[in-house]
Amino acid sequence: MLFNKLDILNDSMNKGNEVVDKLPNYIAVCHNDLDSKNVLWLDDNFKIIDLECLRYFNPYLELFTSALCWSGYESCNINFELFRAFINSYFEN
Repeated sequence: MLFNKLDILNDSMNKGNEVVDKLPNYIAVCHNDLDSKNVLWLDDNFKIIDLECLRYFNPYLELFTSALCWSGYESCNINFELFRAFINSYFEN
């Protein structure tokens, strides 16, 4: 099934690489595994756990990948309202 979709996969990869090259050249300490299972909540308080992927990385790329993760990307069902809410909340805070 993948072989029949190679053109789409290659095009997507190439476009993604072009965009990554255009990101601002910032480096910060990033979690790099900030999916929902690594955030523990108690009421309105949270703790971020699972820090073995912590490293210097581009925070814009981490923001994008985290927004994808939290909006359903891993289940192949992206909710773009959740994606926008994640991005907007990041910039509001």
